[in-house]
Amino acid sequence: MTKGNKKLKLHLGCGDKHYKGFVNCDIRKTKATDQVFDCSSLEKFPDKSADVIFSHAFFEHLEPKKAYIFLQECLRVISDNGYVVILGIPDFDQIANAYLSHQMITKNPDQLFDLYHVFRLTHGDSEGKNDQPIWQTHKNIFNKGHMFSNVGQVGFKNCMIFNYLFKGELIPLNIGVIATKKEVFNPDEIKKMMKPFSEYIGNYDNFILEINKASSKT
Repeated sequence: MTKGNKKLKLHLGCGDKHYKGFVNCDIRKTKATDQVFDCSSLEKFPDKSADVIFSHAFFEHLEPKKAYIFLQECLRVISDNGYVVILGIPDFDQIANAYLSHQMITKNPDQLFDLYHVFRLTHGDSEGKNDQPIWQTHKNIFNKGHMFSNVGQVGFKNCMIFNYLFKGELIPLNIGVIATKKEVFNPDEIKKMMKPFSEYIGNYDNFILEINKASSKT
């Protein structure tokens, strides 16, 4: 799967989003996919064969046992200097608080955080007009503490877990994870690696500050 000493960059659960320089993978054939397979299993990739493993709005679609096995597989496949980046994980603590405190999800006064938003974030919302396929349903619920526990138990030496705003939203409903085998974060490496994914993060400048803080503590 690698050419010479060149390491892979994997984009798992890519949907219709294609990243240049990545192997874009999904369970179904789309306009973006380079490879079609069940992305919860990384058995086709050799040990330490990837420098980046990235997913967005994917991890919550895995059942609890599969999610833990997936993290174990990420640890196996990622190189000693690589990073695993998981974005778009709904934060149940933030969801519950937003609903109970009647927050607005956007500046649109009609966008109150109601039960529909609770449902789409905890269960998933169909992208099409037909019934929702089983692979599109959310099968797991997380908060930051639970996510930190999972990543730590798997064996990553360093991880940064953070809340962030999706672009256009007012509530930091999402959890992001950056995990590595390295003892110390390199902030310059993280900034360079995360730049293609900045389209998802509405408070990206603040996120960069958090990277600097996390790196200075390690």
